[in-house]
Amino acid sequence: MDIGPTEQIMGDLRRVNFARADKPAVVAFLSRLQQWRGMFDALEVDAARRLQELSVTAPTDIAAATQRHTRAGDVVFERAATLALVPCLDPALRRGVLQGAHVDTVAKVMRMVADEHAAAFRELIPAVVETAAHNHDTPDALARTLNRVARSIENDDGVGRHEQQRRQTSLRVWTDKRSGMFLVSGAFDPLSGAFLNGRLNAASAALFAERTPSTCPTHPGAKQDHLRALALLSLTSGFSCELKKERPLRDVTSDTNDEPATDTTGNDQDDEWSRFVHTSPSRFGRPE
Repeated sequence: MDIGPTEQIMGDLRRVNFARADKPAVVAFLSRLQQWRGMFDALEVDAARRLQELSVTAPTDIAAATQRHTRAGDVVFERAATLALVPCLDPALRRGVLQGAHVDTVAKVMRMVADEHAAAFRELIPAVVETAAHNHDTPDALARTLNRVARSIENDDGVGRHEQQRRQTSLRVWTDKRSGMFLVSGAFDPLSGAFLNGRLNAASAALFAERTPSTCPTHPGAKQDHLRALALLSLTSGFSCELKKERPLRDVTSDTNDEPATDTTGNDQDDEWSRFVHTSPSRFGRPE
């Protein structure tokens, strides 16, 4: 297997002596290190392409071999796909004048461009990439330039901007392996966000106008986050506000009261919300 420039890189690394290096020497080394990073990113894409021919679990294999999160394998294949769509990125990556993060940036902006403008946008990318490589632009600087180019193509008195925001609307869900908590992260265009926020605020006000559940934190910020989460459960499950009357709740005006609420069901570990979550019918079954 020919990995060419890595032999020279390893030789340079063996000659590094930071104990005797002055500031210019350290800065020069860091600049060189960044160049190597781009070259290694290109090699990683080459390895991923070959691995895809050899294994049906290539992304997982990459993550395991590089001791990174499973998502890292997917990122490598996304870079390979981007390099295929935008060939001008490949030589810049192999020379080390750009890094994998620049490729990720191009892919992210491309996803936000409307389909009818995608071809025109891709035609302008080579000039932008060449300038970014010449100026040693960061991924953030490249993103700003690409976004300006995209806006110039989609310039339609603000309608394109809203369409772009709608395309960026997304919701990601996953389980944190350490805490076991089910996590949600989302981004919404302004109109959808305002609608969602209004629904959450209205549901929270209706459910907890007089009292809060025993699970509610006392810290003001954490309290609102908790009630907002319960309001979301209410909106997505059809949970009735009347359920809060099944057992006493903590008085909303007594946030400093640490005394647990009395459980009329005889189970101190259960409350009106946990009973709802664990007993509500679901086609997905109960959580483990």
